Amino acid sequence: PEASGTVIEGFTLSNSMVDEDDDYGILVRGASDVIIRNCKVSNEGFTDAIRVEDAKNIIIENVTLLNANNGLNIKSSQNVSVKNSTSAKSKNGIN
Repeated sequence: PEASGTVIEGFTLSNSMVDEDDDYGILVRGASDVIIRNCKVSNEGFTDAIRVEDAKNIIIENVTLLNANNGLNIKSSQNVSVKNSTSAKSKNGIN
């Protein structure tokens, strides 16, 4: 998939939901070898601050997730590594 090998680094996403169907801050779907590093995702409208779905070899490090239903939601994925990250003020940290 097109997103394979992507690095998302140094971003702050806050109150950035476009519409009801985009209920996540960052979506990794069907990709491999993706790194999310040194980011902050905060929005009370998100179901998931970060959603990883049908993906493999994902690294999430030094990330802060706030005010979402799920800080990190991992679905049908392999080899997802979470290091030095925080989820706060969310219903679930990792789902």
